[in-house]
Amino acid sequence: MNVDESNILLRRIYFRILDLDGNLVDTAASAPPAGTIQVTQNGTALTNGAGVFVLVGSGLYYYEASLLETHIPGFIGVVFSRTGFQTCISSDEVGQIYTIGQTDVTRLRLPFTIYDTSSPAQLATGATVTVASDLRISVNGAAYADAAVTLVEVGAGLYYYQGVAANSSVGGTIALKYASAGFTTTLITQPVIGAAGSITGSILSLTPADGSLLNPDPEIARFVPIIARLQCGTGQLPHIFAQIGSTRWTIYDGVSISPFFGDHTTVSALGGDQFNVSILPNGGWWRSSISIKFISGTEMT
Repeated sequence: MNVDESNILLRRIYFRILDLDGNLVDTAASAPPAGTIQVTQNGTALTNGAGVFVLVGSGLYYYEASLLETHIPGFIGVVFSRTGFQTCISSDEVGQIYTIGQTDVTRLRLPFTIYDTSSPAQLATGATVTVASDLRISVNGAAYADAAVTLVEVGAGLYYYQGVAANSSVGGTIALKYASAGFTTTLITQPVIGAAGSITGSILSLTPADGSLLNPDPEIARFVPIIARLQCGTGQLPHIFAQIGSTRWTIYDGVSISPFFGDHTTVSALGGDQFNVSILPNGGWWRSSISIKFISGTEMT
């Protein structure tokens, strides 16, 4: 979303909520107590959300951030926490981050969640970089190297990686890996894109990150959507394809969503040739091998 986004439709951050047994539920927004939704603006301490928490249906909700909550460039993080439900964390970019040549380090923060190694895995607090190799970075597919920068804990299992100007010196993709004893390995990716006005088709954000688990618990992973923010070329629409196991699907052809994905998949235009995409087949994922391709003239990366 844009900084100081005036369109309320573009201030909505979507996520799914499950009960403690892993079932999608439609009751989480019914008379929620104070503190059910907490928000961080680019890593600030979590505070009670000032926006609106709304049920869409079939376990899908959105938090509509207040105008003031979109004032700080970087990211907005949303934490849902309520007795009887699983804690859920979601985030969205505010303004452009990780553009080539970016020197404002407040726009070089990557939010992500860390889980412990219990069964089922739980969102973890207290994760730190105890040795340099706990936090490693890869640039455009190069070998991982120790990331000599900061891991910052926001709270409730939400963290962010504080990058440095060198991370945005060239275009492409950086990959960040956190692996420390007592915590599930976390992997996130972030594109480094051209400056405003020169952006071509690319994946601006992807959750979960390419190559990572939807969730450590298979029962939860079945109902976790793949969420992406896409920057298409000027005047272009996204086309989305999937291979699940050996079966290939056209999820979105630029006009309509495949009926097999239609109940839980959305493609939302944000303006500026950007789109938010949430992908989940009807009934959830039935295989663990999932390959999604986003096309805008050429394949997006």
